[in-house]
Amino acid sequence: MTSFFGKSGDGSGNGDPLASRLEQIFRIAGIVGIVGLLLCIVGAFFDVQQVLRSYLIAYIFWFGLPFACLSLLLLNHLAGGTWGLILRRPLEAGASTFLLMTPLFLPLAFGINQIYPWAGAEHGTSHSSADDHAAEGEHPDAHSDSQHAAVSEEHGEYEEHGHTSHFNHKEIWFQRPFYFARSAGYFAIWGGLAFLLVRWSNEQDRVSNPSIPTRRMALLGAPGLILAFLTGTFAMFDWGMSLDPDWYSTIYGAMLIVGMGLQTFALLNIVTTLLADRGALGDIVQPKRLRDLGNLMLAFVMLWAYTSYSQFLIVWSGDLSEEIPWYLQRSQHGWQYVVGFLAIFHFFLPFFVLLFRSNKEKATRLRAIASFIFVIHLVDLYWLLGPSLGYQSPVPHLLDLAAILGLGGLWLASFVYFLNSRPLLANHDPGLVELRHHDAAHASHSEGA
Repeated sequence: MTSFFGKSGDGSGNGDPLASRLEQIFRIAGIVGIVGLLLCIVGAFFDVQQVLRSYLIAYIFWFGLPFACLSLLLLNHLAGGTWGLILRRPLEAGASTFLLMTPLFLPLAFGINQIYPWAGAEHGTSHSSADDHAAEGEHPDAHSDSQHAAVSEEHGEYEEHGHTSHFNHKEIWFQRPFYFARSAGYFAIWGGLAFLLVRWSNEQDRVSNPSIPTRRMALLGAPGLILAFLTGTFAMFDWGMSLDPDWYSTIYGAMLIVGMGLQTFALLNIVTTLLADRGALGDIVQPKRLRDLGNLMLAFVMLWAYTSYSQFLIVWSGDLSEEIPWYLQRSQHGWQYVVGFLAIFHFFLPFFVLLFRSNKEKATRLRAIASFIFVIHLVDLYWLLGPSLGYQSPVPHLLDLAAILGLGGLWLASFVYFLNSRPLLANHDPGLVELRHHDAAHASHSEGA
């Protein structure tokens, strides 16, 4: 590890003070991650289902970072922008953590029948079972009631009739082999896109004429972004929305992806301001560029509020009995206070403070706002998934904390590893070269004036 953290640099590499600090973060995060996962393993001996519930919430929270890093990286290669020149290396480091998040998905795959109601159901048998009971002279509702009791005991969610009879039309989608194949396909696509972008970025660093890798990354931007958005949407359908197999929302995937974008921009602002404070990014990080990063975070705050409210408005205006229970679950037993909490602290307060230019141009203020948003987003995810996982009230389980710290510690350690393995700026990127020339010309003009 000494050689790994021992690079010297000045914007083209990490200086010794920064390397020492990153090494400390790497070790602490790694230890916290291992301890957290060990606590989860111990907890599994007492309540394996609770561990898997906690693990799912934590996994989706930390999965959002590499997914959004990949998407933002593709977006920047497609559309350009100064923000991408500053965030390029943190985005690439974040996208590279798919190497960690892919194997960490395995506990969820092995515990699928402990998490998803549809995984324990015998698809397509409810009607025939009802017919069988009718033939035996038994009222079909008696069978439905017994199914209801079994599901309620495990998840406490379904209010009427056996749930297997409600999603017969989704039988193919809920087949386990198809579910596993889809999940494998998602990770293959995300990992492939991240691999290509990082590989071409490395090539851009090495060659004297970076036009070819630069063009490759630009060409991958549009199709890659479409692929990432589609697969991300379906992944959220599979991992999150299918916790309520009777319920669906076409905007659910987009809503979670937007939340991931907000969460990731918050983290990137924290990382960038910390690096800038230590002079690791040279003079490229200026107040006006911090303002751009703050404005992008403000845009995601508004987009998150828009998608979240849109889903509620669509369900409310539709007034359909199969859609309303999802919100009813989240508007009682204390969950209604979480709604108010999110409205104030996930939207109104960040929206208000990010309107002021001074809050975005000062690194310390921007970092404080970003840290606040990052933490509050976890509450949002908890509100989205908790009731579907059988949480009767918004009181977290101790294993939730262990899972969050476990996965978060490992993710942060891997992120720091990848971030520190390369120069912090893509110095051969034509956009960065042009930006530096522009800054130099502007500085020269200012001195002359």
